[in-house]
This record gives sequence, C-alpha cells and structure tokens, in this order.
Amino acid sequence: MSAFLFFEVKYFHLVFENHEIIYAEGAETESLLLSPSVLLNQTPEGRQEIQDLFGDQIGQPGESMPAAAFIPKTYEQRMIIRQLAA
Repeated sequence: MSAFLFFEVKYFHLVFENHEIIYAEGAETESLLLSPSVLLNQTPEGRQEIQDLFGDQIGQPGESMPAAAFIPKTYEQRMIIRQLAA
C-alpha cells in the first residue's frame, strides 16, 4: 500500500488586457488566455466580470484575445510529440 500526502492547491488566474508570459516564483508562466472555451466555461457572473473589466474588447463567447506565443494546432502538437519521442 502506498502512502499519499494530500495538500490543498489554490489556483489563481491572472487576466491582463493581453495574454502575457510572466514570471511566477522564478518560472515562466502564462496569464489566462480568454479563449472561446474558457469564456463558455465561466459562470454567468464570471462572464459578466470579464465583460465589465474589458468592455467590448473581449468577453463574448466566440471571441478570443491573441495568444502571447504561437500555439500549435492539435495535429501539429501530435507531430511535435512524435518527433521529440523518436
């Protein structure tokens, strides 16, 4: 039988006017990319908060802000993984 240590994890999503690469405790990380899927998974209150913060710039399902860095499409990600595994 294995022993497991459980601890609480808290997530903080930082949202900026633009999708950003930032440093968190010395490591590069990204801010929350307001993509259509992220917006659709928000509560109505969450979507309203985003709309209040960003106005007409963002906040409607189906709209997205540009990514801070290139994000390969799913099939491109699979090709990269295959090449790295070879």
